[in-house]
Formats: sequence, C-alpha cells, structure tokens
Amino acid sequence: MTLPEKIITARRTLGLTQEELALRAQLSVRTIQRIENGQSIPRMYTLRAIAKALNVPYDEIDSTPPDNVSGTMDQSDTTHFLRILCLSYFSYLVIPYVHFLIAQNMLRKEKRLNGPALSFARGMVRTQIRWVVLFHTGLLVTLAMNFFLQKYGNGTIIVNYLWVVFVAYIMNFLTITGYFFRIKAVTGLKMGI
Repeated sequence: MTLPEKIITARRTLGLTQEELALRAQLSVRTIQRIENGQSIPRMYTLRAIAKALNVPYDEIDSTPPDNVSGTMDQSDTTHFLRILCLSYFSYLVIPYVHFLIAQNMLRKEKRLNGPALSFARGMVRTQIRWVVLFHTGLLVTLAMNFFLQKYGNGTIIVNYLWVVFVAYIMNFLTITGYFFRIKAVTGLKMGI
C-alpha cells in the first residue's frame, strides 16, 4: 500500500475529512490534498504530524522504501551523490563568494550518507569555505601591497589583481578535480564516468 493510500484509509477509518485532518495536524488543506493525490512527498515532521493526528504509529505510514532498511545509500548511489556534490563546487566560476552554500544545502538534505562518505563531503565543504577565505585574504593583501607601494614606494610596481584571481581559480580547480578523483577511494567503486 502506498503512502497516500495509507493516509486516506486511516483518515476514512476515523471518519475525517481532509479539512479536519489538516486542522488536527496543523497543516494546510492543500498540503493534505497534495499528499493524498501523490503530488507531494511529505517531510518527516509533516508525516509525524499526520500520523499523530490520525492516531496511527509513525512506523505504519512511514514511506521509507523497504529495500533499504538501514536508511543508508548503497555504493553506487553514494558515488553518484558525491560526484554531483563535487561538481557543484564548480559554481565558484559564476558565484565565487557563496558557491559552497549550494553543496552545503545538498548535503543537509541528503540524510542517507554513511560515515566515511559524510566525512568526505563535509571535508569538501570546509575546503571550499577555506578557499573563499583565502581568496579574499589574497585580494586584501594585494590591496594593502598596492597601497603601500603607491604611498611609500616609487609607485611603478603594482600587483595586478587578476594574477591573484587567476592563481586562486586555478588552485580551486585543481582541488575540486582532486576531490572528484578521490571519490572512488571513499566509496570503494571503480570510476565509470
């Protein structure tokens, strides 16, 4: 029985309308309608609120697929997720200041990573945060050097900011590429790109 069928059956057993269930669960009627129509997959807290409102144990209507009882990803899913996560870091080419937030959000939403893969993914996020800090530090140091050289030097030797940007971008490209090829060591799968 699917999740929508379980909710509809439990709701009808209690003789509740969708509106009454929504009121009991403190959710919108539209949310209940979408879940019952199969248009939306509820989050865990929404599902818990519905279960409580229906006086049904959460485990009876939980929608976790039975083939993955442990709640963790298999090796190929882990590899795929880590590759996508790693490739998302290339967004630094477009938004260099907050690009790591994309991957951090992806990581926060994925609850099924196992220990080594989760540590690896968090390490990638930390590395990108460090890159942003170092990138900005490099720009500030360049600004200070240029100011110092202009004020106290002869003013002819000025460090170009493009060199700082170029070096930082190349270093981050190499770092992300290195992480991408280290994924196989974390997941234990061969690289079948």
